[in-house]
Amino acid sequence: MKKLMLCAVAALSLVSGSLLAAPVVQIKAGMTTLILDPDLVAILQMCEVERIKPAVQRPDGSRWRFGVSGGVIDQETYAGELEHSGGLTIECGEEPDVTRVSLQNLRLDNTGESPVLSAVVVVNDAPLERVALFTPSGEVEAAISNGGVIRLSGVELKLTQVAADFLNGLLPEDYVYLASTDTVIGEAIARIKVLPSASRGKGNGNGNGNGNNKNKNDDDDDEDEEEEEEEEEEEEGS
Repeated sequence: MKKLMLCAVAALSLVSGSLLAAPVVQIKAGMTTLILDPDLVAILQMCEVERIKPAVQRPDGSRWRFGVSGGVIDQETYAGELEHSGGLTIECGEEPDVTRVSLQNLRLDNTGESPVLSAVVVVNDAPLERVALFTPSGEVEAAISNGGVIRLSGVELKLTQVAADFLNGLLPEDYVYLASTDTVIGEAIARIKVLPSASRGKGNGNGNGNGNNKNKNDDDDDEDEEEEEEEEEEEEGS
């Protein structure tokens, strides 16, 4: 019995040690930028589109930025969840057939077999619900700075079937846009601040948030500061 207890304690110690060593950290803050495909921008320009603060948009609607309000991330595989604040509203059609859609609190979930970007959606006066809108894919590149900042780029966004069907139904009858699950609506770039400081990890670039890790230098940090200044200028001008 004594031997059995010692074995159990040793096994528990090993398990506890592996859990403590897991490179999963809390996300303090950050920003995700969506760079939209020109065809989608042309579609949105046919409707009235407004931001829901604190989201930021370029005047032509080609780029949107959403603040990262929290989440967790694995620094080796880049799996995790990113919660965002803000959103946008889209109003299409003419009275009395006006459709008003609200997309808020985007969430990037990369904890399952396939990553998905969802949002809390309200259509007209219908009850709100969280809907999977986009599926991230592509060759993801990751870079980590010494200041605990993770930058993910090269993330292509494709429509889910639900989003494709809704987009096709939202457009005026005289405008043909055959959206499908193969439609790439744009690219996402995420810049995430974590605590404690990020350690360097490696990914495999399979499109599930894993990527080629590139350690950043001081020049990269200067570029990040320039990006932040550009974001502030755009927010002031919007």
